[in-house]
Amino acid sequence: MLTVVVVAFLLMTIINVYVVMDMKGTFRRDGASYILTEAEAAALVKADGGAECIQILGASVVNGEPSPMLADRLDTGLRLYGAGASENLLLTGDDGGDSYYNEVAAMESYVLARADEFGVDPQSIYIDNAGYSTYESAYRMRSEFGVETAIIVTQEYHLYRAVYDARALGIDAYGVAAPATESGQFRRSVREYFARVKDFFWVIFDVKPQVLGDGVEIK
Repeated sequence: MLTVVVVAFLLMTIINVYVVMDMKGTFRRDGASYILTEAEAAALVKADGGAECIQILGASVVNGEPSPMLADRLDTGLRLYGAGASENLLLTGDDGGDSYYNEVAAMESYVLARADEFGVDPQSIYIDNAGYSTYESAYRMRSEFGVETAIIVTQEYHLYRAVYDARALGIDAYGVAAPATESGQFRRSVREYFARVKDFFWVIFDVKPQVLGDGVEIK
């Protein structure tokens, strides 16, 4: 039994190291990282005509307002939009079904309240209200919204998996890290350790999202 536990732990650790190092470019000849600064992302996509969208991943909301972590993601995405990294924003998260909890509604309200400041055209905001997981958000970005090139925004601990998922699913994706939130980070890091392993295998077996068929192709 102990041997099985040790082998499983080693396998999970190897998968975690692979996902992170691959996104940093460690295993590729060119050594190029898919994790960029805001300035690098804006410069890169401007040279190629811009990414099709900036995908901002959802997080918790409190009393209908974005948590500090989510607000940091949204602010980072808005700065990228203002810098010309893309002409479209894709806000993805859990709409809460019939409950009062709705990540994407809070995200959209936050963005619209700052639209003038960053020159955001409301018509350029796309909503994925069935982004129930990081993997599902990546899968739906391609299958439901027709995205082939994207910049993904979330905190760094989460960014490696988010970009890995998107690239493994056929999207030319890069990631930009929002500011880190120190409170509760150990718990999030432990969860992320297991989530990377899950997504690694979900990509291999092409697991389908809970919801398909309700997206709008991004222009």
